Amino acid sequence: MLVVQNVHAFHLENLRRNPSHYSLLVRAMGASLGAKFYRKVQNSLIPVVYHPFVSLGEHQVKYGVVTLQDLISDLSHWEYLSLAG
Repeated sequence: MLVVQNVHAFHLENLRRNPSHYSLLVRAMGASLGAKFYRKVQNSLIPVVYHPFVSLGEHQVKYGVVTLQDLISDLSHWEYLSLAG
């Protein structure tokens, strides 16, 4: 789990550095529009976005991205159950 201050800034930079972590649709949008898309999803639907099937050397990993505020809220109040469970 990656806890970030700003999901838009994270996805903007991550799309530029690691485009293979994102779907073809998001990559086709470009870094700026793709980052805006993820910010909108995380601000309105669910606070965490998971990136599955990411290759790190010989291993495949899955990581999630969430803000500290949303992480604390979900662990304290079980709002979404996507992090607390």
